[in-house]
Formats: sequence, C-alpha cells, structure tokens
Amino acid sequence: GDNSRVTLDGVVEFAPTDAIVTWLNVTWQDFEFAGVKSDAIGINLGGRLGLGDRMGVAARFEWGSFEGPPETDLWSITGTFDYLLAEGLTATAELQYTAADVDGASSDIFPDDSTSGMTDGQFIIGVQLVYAF
Repeated sequence: GDNSRVTLDGVVEFAPTDAIVTWLNVTWQDFEFAGVKSDAIGINLGGRLGLGDRMGVAARFEWGSFEGPPETDLWSITGTFDYLLAEGLTATAELQYTAADVDGASSDIFPDDSTSGMTDGQFIIGVQLVYAF
C-alpha cells in the first residue's frame, strides 16, 4: 500500500572501567502512513555505576520528537537501582518522570486523578525480578 518506513539506529558505548558503562543511542525514522509523511528522532543517553559485585545504580535521559500533525516532544529521566539476589536473579527498581510538549494543542496526554483527568507529565515506579539463564 501507501505505507513505508525507514529506520536508522546507532549506539555508542563507553566503559572506562569494569564498574562504569555509558551509552548514547540515536534513532531516526521516516515514515508514511495513509498518505501522511512524517519523521521522528529519539535520543537515549545513560550510564550505570557498579557498586561492588552485586549492585548498581543507573540513570538515563530520553527525548523523542515526532513531526506532526501535531509536532510532539516527549522526554523522560529515569533512575534505576539493581541488586543481584542470586546467580542469574536480579531485582531492579526504577523511578521515571515523563513529560510531553504538543505544539498547538494540549500537552495533557497522561491520565491522572485531577478533575480534568489528564496532565502533561507523570511519575512511573517499576519493580521487577529478572532471571537470566
């Protein structure tokens, strides 16, 4: 049909020590859907610091821009704590704040408990257990 998509993605990682790793990920996408042509770009910048053999802390910043209609920018900042409970079993906890900016329209795209029911930013808390085998 009339739908097409081109995606370019690149990642650079830098680990100056065994305990520190940083990364930069950039993704660009050009797409056409139902006759509307648009593009988007996303950037993820982060790093992790190992605190001994069993735990670590990490932070990342993410930003995405989508051409309209309407043009929309989304960004988030995330902090993560991880702990190795047993061989192959890791517990992680994350706190993330995400926000939106929509040109020419309300940026209130996230649900909340206010009378309007929507807001332009939100906090997300996540906890998970990951088993790698």
